[in-house]
Amino acid sequence: MMMVCRGFTTLSSTLGHLVIALHDGLLHAISNESQVPALMNMLKALGTLMMSAAYTRLPSDLLIRCIEVNLCALFLDMSCLMPSQLEGQAASTAAVLIFLVQNDTVC
Repeated sequence: MMMVCRGFTTLSSTLGHLVIALHDGLLHAISNESQVPALMNMLKALGTLMMSAAYTRLPSDLLIRCIEVNLCALFLDMSCLMPSQLEGQAASTAAVLIFLVQNDTVC
């Protein structure tokens, strides 16, 4: 019987790659979405992910890309949003900014 040697990937490494892929998927979907209700839900999901991700252990540009997408969605697309939708988007962006201030990411 022949033994096959396989590489070992730690659970933390696998989970890290999964979190990065989730970020990338959400950022791509948000950038290409034209339907406001779907966009709002994706932004909420991204906000939740941003509040729980350990950005000190993830690629350095990932947090910046998330902030850029959130701010662009808030400031560029406000004209097409209803007031009730703006509240949800503002809450998502506020959550991101609170996270950044609490973690000394911004001045």
